[in-house]
Amino acid sequence: MLKLTSQDVEPRVRLANYIRTSHGKSSWGPRFIPDLEILLIIEGVFEFSAEQETCDVRPNEVLMIWPNERHTFAAKSPKPRGLISCIHCELAPVGRLEQGDYSPTPAPPRVTAVENSQAIHGLFKQMAKVFDGYARFREQILSSMCRAIWLTLAGQWGASAANRSPRLEQMLEYIRSRLCSSITRQDVADQFAMTPEHVNYIFRRELGLTPTQFIHRERAMRAYKMLHEDHMSIKEVSRALGFCDPFHFSRVFKRVLGFPPRQA
Repeated sequence: MLKLTSQDVEPRVRLANYIRTSHGKSSWGPRFIPDLEILLIIEGVFEFSAEQETCDVRPNEVLMIWPNERHTFAAKSPKPRGLISCIHCELAPVGRLEQGDYSPTPAPPRVTAVENSQAIHGLFKQMAKVFDGYARFREQILSSMCRAIWLTLAGQWGASAANRSPRLEQMLEYIRSRLCSSITRQDVADQFAMTPEHVNYIFRRELGLTPTQFIHRERAMRAYKMLHEDHMSIKEVSRALGFCDPFHFSRVFKRVLGFPPRQA
């Protein structure tokens, strides 16, 4: 069996939707599904039940449902009206998870409380829109967006905030407070009286990212909010976040989130 690391994930998306639940459709199952389902709760409280396991899933939480797992999923709120978004996929370019051809490493928890909820919500919503359309390179766009979701979640599985050292937390706070300037690994090293190599070591050990990758990710997440919610232009966001030009900004944004800023 192939041990599929998060970095090697290349999803094949079979379905992506964005569903408003109601009295007419607020429960599913008992049922089996043939592929992995990644399910985001946006509004409402839902109950998931499988063999010897029952749990509540709340807004800004992602539920993982494994292939061929007999389960039920239903609204638990007094009013069943809610909002969910689902992705059905294979994580590897070939093979099937249900047949044991590969296994994701680390194995995700049943429920993940999302840290970057607005950005993740935007990705799920955009995936449903792309899935329903006929855009050129549709399959590749869906794969890239699903990979961005998986990697963002995997970053939480690999390094929880509880396991971060006080020094790293200070570095993260320092970087976040200066995202609108041209901050570099050298700036972090100078601020904390370390060599750039040691800063890199701390980030890789505790976050699984380099300082530059963290800076790019934080900027991309903030840029998504500025584009999607504040309706700023790409040029305005690029300038506000300290990028040298909109082209560099667009490359970084797409590398992190899997789609260009014009689709935010």
